Amino acid sequence: MPSEQSRSLKIGFRAVDITLVKNRLTGSVIVLTLTLAASITTHAAAEDSVVDLSVKSDDRGLATLMETYLTDHSRYPRPQDVDYDGRRNVTIGSSIRLGKGNRLGTIRLTRDGYDYCLRVVRVNGAEQATNPWSFVSDRGGIRSGVCPDRFRTIVVR
Repeated sequence: MPSEQSRSLKIGFRAVDITLVKNRLTGSVIVLTLTLAASITTHAAAEDSVVDLSVKSDDRGLATLMETYLTDHSRYPRPQDVDYDGRRNVTIGSSIRLGKGNRLGTIRLTRDGYDYCLRVVRVNGAEQATNPWSFVSDRGGIRSGVCPDRFRTIVVR
């Protein structure tokens, strides 16, 4: 018959912690502390990825507005074509509401007006993204980093 400790290993990690508490009180405090530290780290990493996903999603949504505007008007928007309330609502032909804590950073065009870069940023006080994310139209979409210098700014907030 297997010992109590080997049976608990087959049940799972939490059962191992309980077995150690029963068998070695001093050692169990260390194991329980390590388990808690690992779960807190995992939770923090998950929160970071949620913030990044929110920023990237808004970047993609704005890119869709840019492409729709191009289809409707045969050009990308000029500064006067972009309506932004300074909070979460952006209109470029159609409207989008940015995610909570997100704001429009910049929309930039190349000099010839054929390509664009846009950036959604997190406002002060909100959980920050792990990287600055930008949508660069001629580079295939979302990229880590800010808009390259070859783009001229048409909207900055």
